[in-house]
Order: sequence, then C-alpha cells, then structure tokens
Amino acid sequence: MHADYICAIIQTVKVQKRLFKNIGFLTISQLANYLLPLVTIPYVTRIVGPENFGLIEFAQATLLFFIVTINHGFNRTATRRIAAKAQDMDKVSFVFSTVMLAKALLFAFCLVIFLVMVLFIPKFSENLVILTAGFPIVLGWGLYPVFIYEGLQKVSVTALVDVLIKTAAAVLILTLVNDPEDYYKVPMFNGAMQVFFGAAALIYA
Repeated sequence: MHADYICAIIQTVKVQKRLFKNIGFLTISQLANYLLPLVTIPYVTRIVGPENFGLIEFAQATLLFFIVTINHGFNRTATRRIAAKAQDMDKVSFVFSTVMLAKALLFAFCLVIFLVMVLFIPKFSENLVILTAGFPIVLGWGLYPVFIYEGLQKVSVTALVDVLIKTAAAVLILTLVNDPEDYYKVPMFNGAMQVFFGAAALIYA
C-alpha cells in the first residue's frame, strides 16, 4: 500500500509537471501570435499602401476557406482518438496514416477548386499572382500534423513550430518587403514558412 501511494504521488507530480510545461509553451505561442503582428502589420501597411494591403487581406481570407477545408476538424476528432489510444502505437499510427491520407485527398480537391477559381472567375483571375503566391500555405497546413502532437500531449512541439513559422515569416517580411510592388511576398513568405516547418513537423512525427 505504501509503495502504491508513493507511485500515485509520483504519477500525479509527473502529470502536473507536464500540464504546467504545456501551459508555458502555449503561452509563448500565444504571445507570438499577438506580438509579431503588432510589428509586421503596421510595417506592411506603410510599405505597400492601403490598396495592396487590402489585396493581401483578400488573399488571406480566400485561402482561409481552403485551410479550414483541409483541416476538416481533424485537430479535434483525431486528437481525441489519439489521446484515447496513446499507449497503443499501432492504433496511433493507424489514425495518423488515415488522417494524413484524408488531408492529401482534401488538398487535391482544394487544388482543383483553386484552379477553377483563378482561371474562370474574374475577381480571382485579376489577383492570380497574389493568390498563387499564397496558396502554398494550404499545402503547409495539410502537411502539419497538429493532431498527433496534441493527442500525445506534446504541445511543446506545436508551440515551437508555430513560433518558428511566425518569427521566420516576420523576419522575411521585414527584410524583403521594401516597396509597394512587393505586396505579394507577404502571403508568399507566410506560405513558404508554413510548408517548410509543417514538413519538418511531419518528418519528426
């Protein structure tokens, strides 16, 4: 009984330590989400001008629909399934493979819809450059397996990846966006960093 009691205490301490660690990393991630735009948005607005900044927002809003489609709620449903079977790596691997296959099919669907939009709908055809430059962010989210890290309670990985994506993109924007004609580079850098670090997170998984 005494040994069981000690084991229970040790287990509780481990759980609490992991909880506080996850909270700490999530806090860092949220700080990056709030603080970095305070630097980049005023800079981008001043450099590219209100009209081009509006085009950036239009592109980001359009691409957001594809991002939501490709994620398809997996960050909730798959996370719960993995958390419930975290001790069985065969089942975790099955969920992981199934979700990634589904995301690949959804990306193919999004790509077809995107091509139809930019080729046949005038509003999107007029903004082909910026939409095409930003579209890789959809692929980046398709590659990024957030669900497995959250399901296995490895929130530190997702927090680190999020911070790296936003920081790297901010550095590129502040360095290489220097005149109004560079407006398309803003979604391009965001997309490129999402693909790079999303792929790195997938390989690590």
